[in-house]
Amino acid sequence: MMARSRRLTTSPGVESEIANAILDARTRALAGRGFAQDHARESHTVLVCELADNLYALPIGDIQGVEPFARHGAAPAAHPAFVALVAVGGRVRPLMDLAVLLGLPAPAGRGYVVAPRAADLPALRVSAAPSVAEVERLEGDAPRGRTDPEGPFAGRIVTLLDLRALTASTLSPATAGA
Repeated sequence: MMARSRRLTTSPGVESEIANAILDARTRALAGRGFAQDHARESHTVLVCELADNLYALPIGDIQGVEPFARHGAAPAAHPAFVALVAVGGRVRPLMDLAVLLGLPAPAGRGYVVAPRAADLPALRVSAAPSVAEVERLEGDAPRGRTDPEGPFAGRIVTLLDLRALTASTLSPATAGA
């Protein structure tokens, strides 16, 4: 049987570290299929976005790719976080500003597009290139974690985001329950 090559949607200017980390996380997820739920990992690989001196993280297995944002022109907005329509992986998606979705002011500049694997979810615009990090989930009700003390964020606390819940108000009624 012939092995399939691993492909990830990226742009030439995006660091290969992000692309490789996404591919590695997908490989680990596939290799771990069938592993008992009670043996869940304590540490998770995430894509970390820094906004207003805070860290927010998305599960890297949920991310299709990251690329620089090149604005495609204005479009009518039905939601304050709407930035534009973008083509990602051959599909047109709405692009929402992550900072605005989180109740923060919209940053200036073009930034980067973070495309989720789920085709029914909007892409996210972030102001700075996201980074890959290992995060250990903290106990408690809040979805928080702590980055690796030896990693790029030196043990800082991150808020773990659920992309579907975060963007629920931006989805049409037909896709909101998908």
